[in-house]
Amino acid sequence: MVSALDRVIATHGGRERNVRGIFSSIGTASGGDRISAGFGQGGGHLVEVMVYMTAIDRRTLRANELARLWREELVDYPGVEQVKLRWQTGFDAGAALSIQLSHPDLGTLQQAARDLSARLREWKGVADIDDGFTAGKPQLNLRLALEANAAGFTAIDLANTLRATFFGAEAQRLQKGRDEVRVYVRLPEDERRSERALEELIVPVGNPLIGVTEMPLGALAEIERGRSYTAITRVDGRRAVDVTADVDEAVANPTEVMRDLERTVLPELMADYPQLTWSVGGEQKEQAEMMGALGRGMLLAVGAIYVLLAIVFRSYVQPIVVLFAIPFGIIGAIVGHMIMGYTVNLMSWMGVIALTGVAINDSLVYVDAINRRRDQGASPEVAAIDAGSIRARPIILTAVTSFIGLAPMILETEMQARFLIPMAISLGFGIIFSTFVTLLVVPCFYLIVNDIGEGFGWWRRTGSHLLGRLGMGAERVGPAPGHERDGVPAARVVERDGVDDDAR
Repeated sequence: MVSALDRVIATHGGRERNVRGIFSSIGTASGGDRISAGFGQGGGHLVEVMVYMTAIDRRTLRANELARLWREELVDYPGVEQVKLRWQTGFDAGAALSIQLSHPDLGTLQQAARDLSARLREWKGVADIDDGFTAGKPQLNLRLALEANAAGFTAIDLANTLRATFFGAEAQRLQKGRDEVRVYVRLPEDERRSERALEELIVPVGNPLIGVTEMPLGALAEIERGRSYTAITRVDGRRAVDVTADVDEAVANPTEVMRDLERTVLPELMADYPQLTWSVGGEQKEQAEMMGALGRGMLLAVGAIYVLLAIVFRSYVQPIVVLFAIPFGIIGAIVGHMIMGYTVNLMSWMGVIALTGVAINDSLVYVDAINRRRDQGASPEVAAIDAGSIRARPIILTAVTSFIGLAPMILETEMQARFLIPMAISLGFGIIFSTFVTLLVVPCFYLIVNDIGEGFGWWRRTGSHLLGRLGMGAERVGPAPGHERDGVPAARVVERDGVDDDAR
């Protein structure tokens, strides 16, 4: 593995520019994934090579590119069950693709996992596929024979005998100064080095009070080769296994691969294996949880904005007109990603949440200007036109200056800033798009809402008048304190069915 790494680095700028150090170990595997977790603290069958790279502005290779080239250079050695190459620059959410399968029958579950792994190999860019079943290290399984039960030899006796023979039985403890020394007794090393010695091991059978006989272990227990599973996972009492794979984002997109799996492969797999269930894990699960949290946060922010606007406008409808700019801001953010050649990711949606509070500023200013003109006696159509001519310049200047302020981050080429660029794109392009939408769409939407309101008012007035003509309304005559129309205080109010008619 180290030789393959050296060949890759030698052809791409050399070790001095790309690598700070290489750490290789035999017998341990860190990294926190299922490989190390399954084997506990490690074992002689595990190998790990860790590469620490130099600063990104100095090296000629990116981490994901080095992983891809290294994987291509590695040789498939006989006996190697699994190879994983993982690059990490911060928090590691796990494999790019992780699908947890569950079935009550272990054999069916294993076959379903193998079928899913085979289907994953059909995608280009999908590598390091793991079906979730690791056979583990070879071991010898001993099962008691019928003769052992007849002789009164139990499984506990078998375990104690094997432990004392090969590990040792504590004979005594000695005090040596401040230390305690334990003395163990076991067979000589030359009698513990072969499986033949295990089969020919003479085991005492019986009770010392009644009588003890000696029998070979091969006559008391059946010895067979086998392997033990490194990890057993259960979900709601059913065996479960994680099928994982990594995706080279230069060739394929993990989200698109997962979408194709959900649409084609997984339904076919569930049809072939009844009672099979699946769930998403790994990076996709982390992303789904984060998107759910961001969605809840966005709804909370929009609700708080609506409450504040309703208090300011003293209306339940006009805040909706102001919030109408938010969906267009989201469209602008997506269009901005397409223009700049970036994919929409988690940081992009964080920028969209920040956009919700900024995109409504222009719409808020516009609607407030319309209300001021209407308070001066202008009609809704004239108020909308006058407000546009008054507020167009400050609205456009505010949007343009905000975009110019974000432009250095959007156009940044350094790798350190690449994870922040999608957030800046969402904010900058969303502001620009929502601004022009505000100038064109918001006044139209305002007039539509106003016409709908006048329609409901006409219906209420007409219905009240008809009910009054038919004598079907409770009539109350009284003063209307604070109620006025066109600046003239009302002298009295006639109320029928909750509708006020001014009487002058």
